[in-house]
Amino acid sequence: MLNIAMQKHSNNRGKSILCFREFYISSRFYSMSEFLIRIKTSDKNINDYNKIISLRIYDDKHQSSEEIILKKSEIENENINTYHIRIQQKLNETIQRLKLHSIQIHQQQQLEDDNKNERIFLKWIELNNLSTKHTFCFPINDYLPSSPGDVLELTKVYQDKTCETNTDNQTLFKIRTRVGHKGLLAFHISGTDVKVYIRLYEGEKVSDDILLNNSLTHNNPFESGHTDVFEIGISQDITSPDRIEIFSNEKKNMM
Repeated sequence: MLNIAMQKHSNNRGKSILCFREFYISSRFYSMSEFLIRIKTSDKNINDYNKIISLRIYDDKHQSSEEIILKKSEIENENINTYHIRIQQKLNETIQRLKLHSIQIHQQQQLEDDNKNERIFLKWIELNNLSTKHTFCFPINDYLPSSPGDVLELTKVYQDKTCETNTDNQTLFKIRTRVGHKGLLAFHISGTDVKVYIRLYEGEKVSDDILLNNSLTHNNPFESGHTDVFEIGISQDITSPDRIEIFSNEKKNMM
């Protein structure tokens, strides 16, 4: 988009002169974010189906990308398809959930493919932000819906680990937190962009710092008087934690 502001003047000879007061160029491409998307299926690659995938990406502020159509993919191996995409909607760095849907490909003057009525079974989808280098793994293990109006919403996410790492040999935990009537102010923490983390210990073994941002009970976790439930996966060999730390990006230890 090109914007030019002009003002008309007359010189002492009576001729009109156009004076440029302001000149700038803006392009929506400057705000684009690039992602590498990897999708693993159960048996064959997505290109073998007579379908394409529709995707929307949501960040931790509930902002949504535009609808993304995943067309012909590259084949990483027999069961993993990869896509390079760009989104124009500016999102926060933390991706919190996805919505997926499959769309039937209509081919005129051809016999319909025998696979068109087959449902696509997805194992996981992984988003790699090529700008921030953050990775987001969403386990699925479910069929992709294809009926009009049906979507598959994914809210369980592992950040900064590949799906191969996070979906194999994991121990799953449910974390329940209760915040008093003073909320996080009781810990001298304020602000709307506070991020809360948990770290698990078992003997000498220590987990990674895990962001608690996807409550199963409330859209906005850690609000005053709320009980939040989080489901997390630990890839380290921790099965019976004997100690935990919970802390924020503002204050080292909350408990």
